[in-house]
Amino acid sequence: MRLCRPRLPPPTHSPATLTSRESRRGAAGQPPLAQLAHLAAAPQRNANHGLKQALTAAGAGAAAGRAPPASLSHNLAAASESAASPEDPLVPVDFFFDILSPYSYFAFEALCRYRHVWGLRLRLRPVFQSALISATGNQPPALNPAKAPYLTQDIRRLAVYFDVPMGQFPPSRMPAVLMGTLPVQRMLVALQAAHGDVALEAVTRALWLRYLVTDTDILSAESRLAVLQEAAGLSLEQAQAVLTSSTQDAAKKALQANTAEALAHGAFGVPTIVFPVPAASETDTKDGKAMLFGSDRFNVMAQLLNKTFVGPHPTAAAAAAPEKKRRIISRL
Repeated sequence: MRLCRPRLPPPTHSPATLTSRESRRGAAGQPPLAQLAHLAAAPQRNANHGLKQALTAAGAGAAAGRAPPASLSHNLAAASESAASPEDPLVPVDFFFDILSPYSYFAFEALCRYRHVWGLRLRLRPVFQSALISATGNQPPALNPAKAPYLTQDIRRLAVYFDVPMGQFPPSRMPAVLMGTLPVQRMLVALQAAHGDVALEAVTRALWLRYLVTDTDILSAESRLAVLQEAAGLSLEQAQAVLTSSTQDAAKKALQANTAEALAHGAFGVPTIVFPVPAASETDTKDGKAMLFGSDRFNVMAQLLNKTFVGPHPTAAAAAAPEKKRRIISRL
């Protein structure tokens, strides 16, 4: 089975070599995560103006079963309908994420590895984390001084556990990223509409590798143009067209619609994973779908889908079908 893993030289700094003192102060003299989290409490105030009302209205429409806004691209609507086709044997899994979230990075790679083993149709759904937090009254967990040092340590440990590249954490660019992902998220929905899911997956991974591994800029127009060309293979003209589209109403409303749909499913942060479950698996579902939060619920997801979770690297024989007495193996 071909694993969906990034190809990148090993990071300069291994998470295992970081000391507990660095965990408290942040790598390379960075401020503690608690200080950085304050930047995420109310980022992009101008961009958020009026967004909560729009999301509330869109979320109510989604909850009532009304169709998404007509301004969404035909490509996105067609892809959604195709993925939900009764003839499709794959289980549709909506993965709601924001690039600013390291936990979304871990969950993304795990889902990529398991999709062929579990028979999943992975649907990447960019959302705006700040709007989720604002609409639900949530707050970044690192705002709790007792949690912040643990979160830093937890992210480093999970990078080792999931066997994914990770540079110094928190990266030097984290404050800017926490305040600036709206243009990136809009670019992702515009890319998906114009060039499809394969391009979206490639660019999403490349953004996380730049942000969390090489500590490289992902916010400037020049940087995003480079990622679109390098990761998705777009020409300069195609990449420029995606950036132009990301500033227009269709991309803005598409991101709002994704975020509203996540809210309608009960999301309060990222990553959020939504998927249909067999009727016999669980009674506490919404419209026959389960919603899971975080990167540490794959054993629960496996149980709901009647599969087996065998850790960060699955094998077809071990994970495709459970034994009579299912043994869900998790090192988390």
